[in-house]
Amino acid sequence: MWIERVDEVRNSPNPEKIKTTIFEGVLSSKLPDEEKTNLRLAHEAQLVVFAGEGTTAYTLQSAVFQLLANPKEFEKVKREILAAILNLDRLL
Repeated sequence: MWIERVDEVRNSPNPEKIKTTIFEGVLSSKLPDEEKTNLRLAHEAQLVVFAGEGTTAYTLQSAVFQLLANPKEFEKVKREILAAILNLDRLL
């Protein structure tokens, strides 16, 4: 999947397409050509995706821990969320 996406971006007839991807940084760098393989680009893309996932998971884990450790704050957040859900027009 990742290698196919790299191929698609690299072989795009639109030269601007590569500028909107993680690949642009590697391909426009001073790295030797043998370091700019599709496999390397796929690894870079995976790193970005999984790094963001881990950070989000850690943040949510920390937030849940803090809420469970502080029942008064948990109740406050719960009331705010329920109020927002009951008044969806305010959210939209």
